[in-house]
Amino acid sequence: MGLMKKIFGDYSSRELKSIYPIVDKIESMADEYKAMSDEALRAQCGHALWADAPTPEAFQQQCEQFLKGVLMMEETKKFAKEREALLSSPKNGYDRISEADLAAMESYCKEYMKFISDCKMEREAVKWTIEAAEKAGFRELKPGMQLKPGDRVYGNNHNKSVIFAVVGSESLNEGTHICAAHIDSPRLDLKPNPLYEDAGMAYFKTHYYGGIKKYQWTTTPLAIHGVVAKKDGTVVTVTVGEEPGDPIFCVTDLLVHLSADQMRKTLAEGVTGENLRILLGSRPLKDDEGADRVKFAILMLLNEKYGLTEEDFLSAELTMVPAGPAREVGFDRSLIAAYGHDDRVCAYAAFKPLLDLGTPVKTAVCVLADKEEIGSVGISGDVHGGPVRGGGRKQAPLLRAFVLPVRRRQQRV
Repeated sequence: MGLMKKIFGDYSSRELKSIYPIVDKIESMADEYKAMSDEALRAQCGHALWADAPTPEAFQQQCEQFLKGVLMMEETKKFAKEREALLSSPKNGYDRISEADLAAMESYCKEYMKFISDCKMEREAVKWTIEAAEKAGFRELKPGMQLKPGDRVYGNNHNKSVIFAVVGSESLNEGTHICAAHIDSPRLDLKPNPLYEDAGMAYFKTHYYGGIKKYQWTTTPLAIHGVVAKKDGTVVTVTVGEEPGDPIFCVTDLLVHLSADQMRKTLAEGVTGENLRILLGSRPLKDDEGADRVKFAILMLLNEKYGLTEEDFLSAELTMVPAGPAREVGFDRSLIAAYGHDDRVCAYAAFKPLLDLGTPVKTAVCVLADKEEIGSVGISGDVHGGPVRGGGRKQAPLLRAFVLPVRRRQQRV
């Protein structure tokens, strides 16, 4: 501490060091003010200042404080332009935009709310963006397709991820402009054999996808989204819980007066992954004498509407997500509440400008990726697990399968 004090000084010495220049300026004025008459001094310092001082000593103290304030103001004015140029001055975003920009922002947000309400799974996002892109003149990239500047193409990867491009006037060898985002979000996926009955209730067993706060998923209205590949080869799309007349589903939780033990646990331990089971119903099939009557009744309903059997769940991709559309938040409607902001808010922002883009200098690419929430693995992820020529590095198969053919075809043109 002694060494630190020698180097930096103590608090008092530092304060005195900052005051000394002010004292020197005040003392340099002393002879001038001593020579003034009382009347001149009043005129110089102001009648109110003089009147408030009961003694000459008090008056001197007030003068010193007054002069100190004047000098500080002068120092502030001295660097006013520099401070304005160098220092940030945060402002609310609404104070920075014009009325025209505000109207454009509101229109964009309405469109985004439609997108995020319709696209709660990556399959739905791929379908939605491809339909919008085709309306804007995009074509699916096919083997042997000849490309020229201004062409608008896309590549669909198993209906789970997609890449769009507008071919630029420069060769791809000169580089590209790529904007990427992921369209998968944390959720509850159904297990391969999910349907079971327990204590007169039918449930789906789930495993969570991505990082979730498990306690947030209890007693929340949920909808089921996904596809089922049936034994006959047909693929059925399933969506229940989004329409006004649809039922919803939920993960049950304990009543507060029955959950003393649960509430003593940490947030991570209060609700376990094994307990994230989806309540489906409680009404048994009438006149049935077999086991699991409630489960059988649920399966009868699924067979009646979708033609499903229990074995079809083995080839199904079904997931539970929060039910309902995006909504505006607050009296001023300045925020948006929706499932899947991460990362579809970026996916929409990356995709939307491409629809109105002309012929760019550099090829513009938008990548909407899957599997980011679990490490970007699998056939629809951004990285490929197998070895590649030249070493064991992981590559992005979607980019490799799309950009390289575009480069070859562009070079042929």
